[in-house]
Amino acid sequence: MALTALDQLLTQVDGEQQSLPPLDQWNPELSGDMDMRIDKDGRWFHEGGEIERHKLVKLFASILRFEADHGFVLVTPVEKWKIAVAAAPFVGIDVEVEVETEGEQVVWLRTNVDEIVRIDCDHPLRFEQGVPLVQLRKGVDVRLNRACYYHLAEFAYEEKGEFYLRSAGQQFALPS
Repeated sequence: MALTALDQLLTQVDGEQQSLPPLDQWNPELSGDMDMRIDKDGRWFHEGGEIERHKLVKLFASILRFEADHGFVLVTPVEKWKIAVAAAPFVGIDVEVEVETEGEQVVWLRTNVDEIVRIDCDHPLRFEQGVPLVQLRKGVDVRLNRACYYHLAEFAYEEKGEFYLRSAGQQFALPS
């Protein structure tokens, strides 16, 4: 029996951290809707049950992208399945702030699927309806949990009555 592209990717689940597949090069037709969803806390569910195997969640996360005409999809070279996402698909669970030799501050964020992202011009911090978000990739955001946001706020500075966070040479406004 031939394996589907998704089955082939699943064979990698027990391997070490893989780099992201070339999602921008994969453009199959929409295969349909999958009974899979991501809740507001970044938990993944399939057919009503929570996917508790972290490596499996990480695999699905690695093939998730956002498309303007379909919303969130899981994509392989030959299949594309639409899934439901309640809010931002990923949650920021840890923050590290490092100071480089020139005194420049760099903020790193770790997600619930163990992706690491540097807050910078390509991965900006922004707020939508008071919710702190960092763009992970085009159309795919990370929502910072409360602890992460409070940790970031410790590194904010005030200028003319407004609060800002600096990271990688960029300045991001924080709501007051």
